[in-house]
Amino acid sequence: MHPEGERRYDEYYAKSIESYRQDICDPIKMRQEPTLAAGLLLCYTTMGSRPSWTVHLNGAFSLLRSGGWLINPSGFASEVLTVLGIFDLPTHTIGRRTPSPCIWYNFCRFKRGIESISGIPYTLLDLLSTIEDPDIEDQLWAWTYVEVSTLAQQRMWNATRLAGIISAREYQAQRGSNTAKLMHPHHTTKGDISTGVLIQDILGTFEVIGNEASHESYDYVWNTLLFPLFIAASQARWLSEVQKTLIDKIWTKCFTYDGVMIKYYRAPLDLIHELWGGPARTAKQLAQARNVEISLF
Repeated sequence: MHPEGERRYDEYYAKSIESYRQDICDPIKMRQEPTLAAGLLLCYTTMGSRPSWTVHLNGAFSLLRSGGWLINPSGFASEVLTVLGIFDLPTHTIGRRTPSPCIWYNFCRFKRGIESISGIPYTLLDLLSTIEDPDIEDQLWAWTYVEVSTLAQQRMWNATRLAGIISAREYQAQRGSNTAKLMHPHHTTKGDISTGVLIQDILGTFEVIGNEASHESYDYVWNTLLFPLFIAASQARWLSEVQKTLIDKIWTKCFTYDGVMIKYYRAPLDLIHELWGGPARTAKQLAQARNVEISLF
């Protein structure tokens, strides 16, 4: 964002909220595509700038529902529903402060191909939408892709799958079941693959990306980078100092422009650094303690 725009962000935000509220209270405008687009834009622009952006996500979904857009959605409404479904994935918002309507699970599953916004196959997104299921780790291990793809895409899909497995283990541990899988590396469903090994595989993928970052094919996987890197970096108890240094280098290489880190990526890195230096806790626990939502898109 331009410095002048950043300085006046709160002013612009207040004006946009006022205008949006007027439109959704109008029975005609609330059923028009520009109003849907405005709700989607509010989600996107507040992800890295407001403590809680999912209130706008839930609001945009409520607009779809109350405006009758969920009855056989097609065209633009279908596109908006897909994007909201991605934004609503339980794996991709840390410290969420609002209830999830489970958009992807309820409205977006069972498609084929590669979803164009996230760059992830629909079948893998389907699994991430059910990350709290007790047997989801087995399903993620069994997942394979059939889509025609580049080597860069295949690498990042695998990194996303491994990050999903780590997330699944965290969910199960937080529920008080299957805790041994997270805490003891020799109790896993795929041989003896510990969380530490999954982290190393993810970081290895990013090292390859760093060596090939100039290759144009990586332009197509940009939106898949943050989630696996953050999930690997958030596993503080498994990381060595060498790995932490590597993560900082990868983060800088992936998320800086003209020598300055892109603002959107600062908040998750700040949370990671606090995890590394503080008492043992999960990224979710720390985000909730700070009353912030961290988006991983």
